[in-house]
Amino acid sequence: MYKINIFYIFIIFIIYMKIFVIGFNKTGTSSLHQLFIELGIKSTHSVVPVMSIINNFDAFTDGDHFNFKEYYNKYPDSLFILNTRPISKWLISRYKHAKFHKFKESWCWPISEEKTNKWITEREIHYQNIYDFFLDKPKQLLIINIEKEGWEIAVSRFIQKPEIIKNKIHKNKRELENKNVIKLITENVSKCLTQRGYNGDELLFNNSDTTLYEYTTLL
Repeated sequence: MYKINIFYIFIIFIIYMKIFVIGFNKTGTSSLHQLFIELGIKSTHSVVPVMSIINNFDAFTDGDHFNFKEYYNKYPDSLFILNTRPISKWLISRYKHAKFHKFKESWCWPISEEKTNKWITEREIHYQNIYDFFLDKPKQLLIINIEKEGWEIAVSRFIQKPEIIKNKIHKNKRELENKNVIKLITENVSKCLTQRGYNGDELLFNNSDTTLYEYTTLL
């Protein structure tokens, strides 16, 4: 009977263990997905709402995650990763994604102060909600700067996987050669950030202090 109970507990853990990458797009989601695949984890990189496919995969690396609390309620023993990068680079990268849409009207085009400020506000609120939610469960959250050397090792340790990466994880870089477009994007982003008191290098939000929390970080 004792052995059966231990086996049962083990199965329950396997079933309910998930990994949720809850940062925004353009913060290494493709690279994280590639890492998980390299580590043998059943991962998906899709904008399909997580809750509709939550039982089909073990790791989720793309899409909007404003409803991350629902993930926790469904799988409370899971691990969560807040992936981030300097806010200026993140905003510029989002606009550069318009090249994929041939600069037609889309979620990331055209350039506007309204759109840029909306993204900044969404990031501030989302990050704060994550900070507050995991206060009493800090061991389930990892905060990483996807541009920091060694992020692959930090993630592997967090999810308790061997730190053996067979291939170098390549970041999904979308180059934009049109200098005039780059100039317009950069000026817009710089103006909006300055007006809101940012210098552009912030990884989280203004006046955030990770030392006040017990979260595992690589920033």
